[in-house]
Amino acid sequence: MRLSILLGVVLAVALCPARGQKNHDPETTAPQQGPLSGRWVVTGDYLGTRLNLSLELTQQGDKLTGNFAGDKLEGAVAGNTVHFLARDEQGGSEEGTATYYADTLSGTITFVDGTNPSHPFSVPFTATLSRPHVAGALKHHEFVPTTFYR
Repeated sequence: MRLSILLGVVLAVALCPARGQKNHDPETTAPQQGPLSGRWVVTGDYLGTRLNLSLELTQQGDKLTGNFAGDKLEGAVAGNTVHFLARDEQGGSEEGTATYYADTLSGTITFVDGTNPSHPFSVPFTATLSRPHVAGALKHHEFVPTTFYR
C-alpha cells in the first residue's frame, strides 16, 4: 500500500512541469516583441500648427515595421535611437529620427510631398505610447443645462 502511494507521488512529480516553468510550445508562444511595439500618438509643430498623427510599430529585434499616418513603414533601432521611413503610393515619404526614453519618442520627421519632392519640410515631434483601453463598468452621465443662449 505504501509502495503504491509512493510510486504515485513519484510519477506525479516526474510528469508535472517544474514550478515556475512555462510551456514553450512554438505553436502557442507568441514571438517576443520589443518595447517600441504598439500604438503611438505623435504630436508635431509645423509653423505653429499642431499636427496629430498616428504611428503603429512592431519591433522584432532591431527591425521596425508598421505604419505612419496610414503609410507603410520600415525602420531600425540602434541603442535608444530610432530611424524609420514611411512611403505613400503617390511617391511621398516621411522619414523620422528619434530618441527613445521611457515610453516617449522625441525627434524630427522630414515630410516629402510626392507632387513636390524638391521642397521637403521638417517637423519636430514627440510621440507617446498609447496604453490599451481597460474596460470598466459603464457610467451614465445626466446633463441638465441651467443656462441657455441663442
